[in-house]
Amino acid sequence: MPADAPKAARERARLQGLLQPGAPTNHGMQSRRQIQQTRFDEFLEKHDLNTMHHDLPTKAEARGWIRSMDKVIESSVVSTMFQRMLFDNDMAKHVDFYKTTKIFAKERSAPKRTVMAKQIWNDYLADSRPDRIHTRFYILRKTIDNIKKHSRPSTSRLAHEFVQKKLKEKYESFINTPEFRELYDIFD
Repeated sequence: MPADAPKAARERARLQGLLQPGAPTNHGMQSRRQIQQTRFDEFLEKHDLNTMHHDLPTKAEARGWIRSMDKVIESSVVSTMFQRMLFDNDMAKHVDFYKTTKIFAKERSAPKRTVMAKQIWNDYLADSRPDRIHTRFYILRKTIDNIKKHSRPSTSRLAHEFVQKKLKEKYESFINTPEFRELYDIFD
């Protein structure tokens, strides 16, 4: 047994050395994420986007922008860019309308839906609004009738689908803009 004691002591000392933290290294190379962050910050400054409000997206998020308009709307920086383009095309409130009507369709409480339906009408569709969402007359008439009669989840379905179609058309052209491509290339 005494012969094993020195061997065990050496093994403990060896393991103790492995458990100690290593010296910090400074090899001078930036990580891929640091490079992306630098390029992303430069992109934000170049395009007058507030750098304080936008976090660096992941590569998976960037891939989602190409596949889905909803992912574009969910992302803070890309949504801001998309809304700028919509503003230039007199469609500034369309994204808000799209989001609001999605929430409205999911609401299950009838009293809340009634309030929301009137709010949607007042904020987006009323003739008195100078910035109202322009839809086809039959869609507008059907939406008005639905709001007056009841506020089922399908009340604003036609108007929602019409706006969704217009947004998808703009989304298709948006993802091909040089500004979007520049941002996407940071993560690709």
